[in-house]
Amino acid sequence: MTEPQADSIRKQESRDKSLAYVVYALFAVGFLSGFLITVVGLIIAYLARAKTSDSVLHSHYSYQIHLFWWSFLVIVGAIVFVLIALLAVEGILLIGAVISLLVVLIWLVVLIVLLCRGIFRLMDD
Repeated sequence: MTEPQADSIRKQESRDKSLAYVVYALFAVGFLSGFLITVVGLIIAYLARAKTSDSVLHSHYSYQIHLFWWSFLVIVGAIVFVLIALLAVEGILLIGAVISLLVVLIWLVVLIVLLCRGIFRLMDD
């Protein structure tokens, strides 16, 4: 491999790694402020995963995609739980809302840990 080819590959790997950082940042901001920004990160992760040839970056994009879908399921589950509680007796509504809020807060803590873990692993790779 010639030197210009090696430089081109290094530049592409650097851009791909930077893109993975951008997705982590979008997820962190999006999960705390609303899902729309996170959906942008999800789309970028899907597109970047499809075109990357680096197995490490491929695993990071897959990790980010899994984080999104697990978070989506937790949020939807909490909303469904509150809606079910709405149909029940009023006293259960308060319990359902509290339980849903606790589940979402616990998930946010777990999500922050998982995002930090992914960022640190990306830095080590």
